[in-house]
Amino acid sequence: MKKLNNLINKLGIDKVLHYLVGALAIALAQPYGWIIMGIVFIVFLILSIYKEYKLDNEVDLVDIIFYIGGGITSAVIYLN
Repeated sequence: MKKLNNLINKLGIDKVLHYLVGALAIALAQPYGWIIMGIVFIVFLILSIYKEYKLDNEVDLVDIIFYIGGGITSAVIYLN
């Protein structure tokens, strides 16, 4: 558990949450097929970009990359 806490502290909780939201959003869309998964991915990507540029004090594009990573991870798991 200590190693997990150290990893989260090193990455930052916001990046971990971006990753988990991306993975969860795509996972919830999986029963509806690839088209819905793609739509959900694009909608959440737009929302993530909007959040970074309009709602955050400082733009951190790595947060968006972590969202994309979570979504791709979930989609790859769906393939198997």
